[in-house]
Amino acid sequence: MGRLKRLSPSLINLIAAGEVIERPAAVVKELLENALDAQAQHIKIQLKKAGKALIKVEDNGIGILPEDLPLVIQRYTTSKISEPEDLFHIHTLGFRGEALASIAGISKLHLASRVPNYPWGKEILVIGGEIKEEREIGMPIGTMVEVKDLFFNTPVRLKFLKKDATELGHIYETVVRLGLAHSQVHFLLKSENRILLNLPPANNLVERISQIFGLKLAQKLKQREEEKNDIKIKCFIAPLEFSRPTTRDMYFYVNNRWIRSPFLNQVVYKTLEDIWPKGRYPLLVVFIQLPPEEIDVNVHPTKQEVRFKEPYIVQEVLGIAIKQALGESLFQEETLEGDIPLYPSINKDTGKISSQVKNFSSVYPQKMPMAEVEEIPFRVLGQLWGTYILCEVPEGLMLIDQHAAHERLNYEKIKSLYENGPSHSQELLTSVLLEVSPLEASLLEEILPHLQKLGFVLEPFGEFSFVIRSVPSFLVQRDVRKILENVLKDLYLLSKTSTLSDIVPSLLKSMACHASIKAHDVLTEMEMVSLLK
Repeated sequence: MGRLKRLSPSLINLIAAGEVIERPAAVVKELLENALDAQAQHIKIQLKKAGKALIKVEDNGIGILPEDLPLVIQRYTTSKISEPEDLFHIHTLGFRGEALASIAGISKLHLASRVPNYPWGKEILVIGGEIKEEREIGMPIGTMVEVKDLFFNTPVRLKFLKKDATELGHIYETVVRLGLAHSQVHFLLKSENRILLNLPPANNLVERISQIFGLKLAQKLKQREEEKNDIKIKCFIAPLEFSRPTTRDMYFYVNNRWIRSPFLNQVVYKTLEDIWPKGRYPLLVVFIQLPPEEIDVNVHPTKQEVRFKEPYIVQEVLGIAIKQALGESLFQEETLEGDIPLYPSINKDTGKISSQVKNFSSVYPQKMPMAEVEEIPFRVLGQLWGTYILCEVPEGLMLIDQHAAHERLNYEKIKSLYENGPSHSQELLTSVLLEVSPLEASLLEEILPHLQKLGFVLEPFGEFSFVIRSVPSFLVQRDVRKILENVLKDLYLLSKTSTLSDIVPSLLKSMACHASIKAHDVLTEMEMVSLLK
């Protein structure tokens, strides 16, 4: 008797499900794509225990015919393709016929649907891939899918899931990705009856970006459209002040399908490397439209990777779009001699002295007495662009980045506080209210012990609010609400790929960064000398 044997259908389904469904967010993605392919205009997602106990998706799409309902949980059944050639003319988000079969194989699935012109709908109950119940029901037009007890028959998979806050973050990001591509659709995401995200139908993408990332960012958004051959690219990019510590907010879409693309990431890096600080990444939304036959979307079961037939044209057009959106002048080479007058110059029209150097005592006509700065081996001359401190040293002139210098000092101070405990924690005369998103609230609760080690005292105040009672003494004069808001945004992005222990060093670095003076902050002479001592 041979040693080889054919696997059972149920075991095949469990193995195949691992390629498509690796966490609750993957379930949400597949169900939302089905709803969008069904032309839904309103989609509601409800979660319990970050999707591990329940994922419920309701839509008002065209529904599933009663006779097709038992077939949708069978692998490789789909209405979207029928011939091999169809793989090169994909116009829908789903097409492989694997998603519902994979979900049904590792959960307890309740599926109900009704199509227009039918007086009733139909529902089925599926456990572990087997239909246990089937009946007609009254319901509105559309589809409802309930996924309960995800991975109940593959418990080892549950052990690899992260904390609820992390899994919620992945689901939230999934809804954002699809929400950006379908701004006319209403998305409502709830967890344990709390609204995590509510995106009403938007008139355009800028309005949808405003709903997700805020009005201030949307108002400063730069956009550009470029085209070459049959490739059209629409680029939306936020300026440097809204940069991120990770690439998580770089969104790429090909024919309205969100994709992961190291290739496109590299195009952005190369385009921005000369003008963007290292370690900071733009908030970027890019839509690439091209004929379906020019790409291959059947690369991976998750349908999140594509191959371009002409990648170098895509690279060229995207690079041009980014440069034109931000302004071509930013990418032109600059020289010190031509652009930075280190000494005052005479305006030919007015005859008045002008200079880009912020200086003191009427452009320092007399030398500053060295006794006043005897603690340091250089003399402060002025400030360039509100960003660099210009100093005279024995060897010549020195430019010091005021933000980097202050950030380094703050980092050493914050690191010492964390390791040795706060020597001075200042109670605020007036408590400060900090309001955060539901996901940031979960993250804040996790890092509270670490903030306490720095000298912060925060208390819950309502569902998604905290009261700041005390702060480290060196932050008393700073905007602590804004500092913590920015730190939480940085850590939330990092938490999707890191454990809490990995986040602690990032917490200290982010706190130091946001507690420091910024570029374009105008400093007095005394402030500059104090910083450099």
